Amino acid sequence: LVTATGKVEIIIVLDGWTKDVVRDERVIVLKKSEPVGRRVAINEAARIAKGKYLFHLDAHCTMSEGWDTKLKCACTGRTVVTCLVKPLDENWKYKKRGGYSFVSLSPKLEVKWWSGYKLAKDCKVAEETMAFTGCAWMIQKDYFWELGGCDESLGSYGHTGSEWSLKVWLHKEFPGRLLIRVDVICGHLFGTNTDNKRYQVNMASDSVFYHWAIHNFGDVLPTLVNRLLFRYRCYWGGNNSELHNCRRRKS
Repeated sequence: LVTATGKVEIIIVLDGWTKDVVRDERVIVLKKSEPVGRRVAINEAARIAKGKYLFHLDAHCTMSEGWDTKLKCACTGRTVVTCLVKPLDENWKYKKRGGYSFVSLSPKLEVKWWSGYKLAKDCKVAEETMAFTGCAWMIQKDYFWELGGCDESLGSYGHTGSEWSLKVWLHKEFPGRLLIRVDVICGHLFGTNTDNKRYQVNMASDSVFYHWAIHNFGDVLPTLVNRLLFRYRCYWGGNNSELHNCRRRKS
């Protein structure tokens, strides 16, 4: 609320959480006496959201100044937009080290986070990325539902970003693209998931997610993942000279 520069509506899902939250006319609170998990919570919030854009943010995160306006500028049509992630300390201040920018998936769908702040500084304001994590991302509401919302069959939580990365790139009817805004920062308080036993029964394990991906995209998945890795590896894996050399080859 503090760092948003436009008109926003906040929908908080208290997923088994009993403590009070901030009272504000822009805040809608959905209370769940029993935990339903991230995917159900996101879908329920999306159903009552009034705006054109949806933005998901984990509870243990902050956003930099003007995040809403900057992300909306890049979130056109069938696009998902994410941002840089920096770790927070116990005082909710950015740590000097850590965090990541671009994200990729291996052929086995393992998530790779690339630190790459130097890379980000050399990028355009909005760059394509192969994948993203699920802590902070924007999508137009119509496109969210074109892709079916969060697939609740995958479990309460886990692999949210990977799920949407594959949906956006591989959907047969409504393919889109993923962008990262390198001028928007999500501050993330890591190590907050120590009390997550309530979700373990329904967590989307690596094996469950991999079989879900093969079932839904098996005919094109291996080819596309390898092609995307080749296309973007210069952004993530090397030094700045490799980045610029790749830029010249692409142009």
